[in-house]
Amino acid sequence: MSDQKTKPLREWVSFLIVGGVQAVANYGTYLLVLQVATWQVAFLAALAVGITVQSILQIRATFGEKLTWRSGRRYAGYQLGYAVVFWMLLSLVIGLGVMEEFAPLVVMCITTPANFLLSRKIIRHSAAS
Repeated sequence: MSDQKTKPLREWVSFLIVGGVQAVANYGTYLLVLQVATWQVAFLAALAVGITVQSILQIRATFGEKLTWRSGRRYAGYQLGYAVVFWMLLSLVIGLGVMEEFAPLVVMCITTPANFLLSRKIIRHSAAS
């Protein structure tokens, strides 16, 4: 199989692995902070950890691009927008009765495919400009 055909699959697998690492860091932070604060505060703390981990690892490891201030800022900005959508979905899922401890996992299952496609587009655009 040619590199052009396997590259998207490699990126998808790497995205999922990096996302798994980020999710563990994010979810661990969320659960830890949830012990002493509301889910909203826990989400914001996890967001800070998640954006940092996600930006660095996705730019370098998944998409093999150079990590610069510009690419880091652009991707972190995208991640903030993604977080707003995630927050809204999280609020909805919790409002539907899903336990606060499990709600982020439900939302991750819903949002991961779109996040991969948008991440790839934004990171590649940052590298090209």
